[in-house]
Amino acid sequence: ALLAKALQAEKQKLEAERSLRTAEERQEAILASLPVCFHARAAEPPFAARFVTSGIERLTGFPPERLTSDPRFGLSRVHPEDRPKVREALLAAKITGSYTCEFRWQCADGKYRIFLDQGI
Repeated sequence: ALLAKALQAEKQKLEAERSLRTAEERQEAILASLPVCFHARAAEPPFAARFVTSGIERLTGFPPERLTSDPRFGLSRVHPEDRPKVREALLAAKITGSYTCEFRWQCADGKYRIFLDQGI
């Protein structure tokens, strides 16, 4: 009886892990198909990217690792005229709890694209 319970518990654990993997794969497929990028950044300048989803590469031409490996990279690509308002929005988020900011960002091909960044 004890062995049967242990086997049943192990079976349930494996089924739960399999179900979780399937859900994660489905979520990743959905996120990869959308023209969005999810990210986490430091709350202090230079607002280093800590996590960036793979969608960033399709949007900018840069792999996620490029943004996470250099703390200053993300902000350095913001158009010089837009940098002050981006910094202001990110700093204000510490007080307000959220931010929304639209800015031009220089992609890998050298062209600027307009991005809307929102965060909490």
